[in-house]
Amino acid sequence: MASESLEDHASVAEHAKADFVGSLVEMIGPKGSNFRAITGYFPSSGYDGKEALAPSGVLHRRDVIARIGKWRDYHDIWRTPEADFEYRAFEAGPQVRVHAGIDRLQI
Repeated sequence: MASESLEDHASVAEHAKADFVGSLVEMIGPKGSNFRAITGYFPSSGYDGKEALAPSGVLHRRDVIARIGKWRDYHDIWRTPEADFEYRAFEAGPQVRVHAGIDRLQI
């Protein structure tokens, strides 16, 4: 995460009192695939736990791990490790606040 992006995430986390902060991320496929997608866009009501946040656009506080556990091995779960971690955070309810509040593309 670039320095400016990290500062943006930390500022949003502090202001929103959020334990997770996600930003917009552009996914670009291999040359010739013509694949491009923007992830991390959520309705004004906020993150709803239905979509995974792109790991490269997420900042979370260290104490989240103490509350929900570490990332699980992909052999032991049915979804990707990052989606599993984020969903467990979302499912933890008020203990973990997810705020997808950076509304510009992060590089």
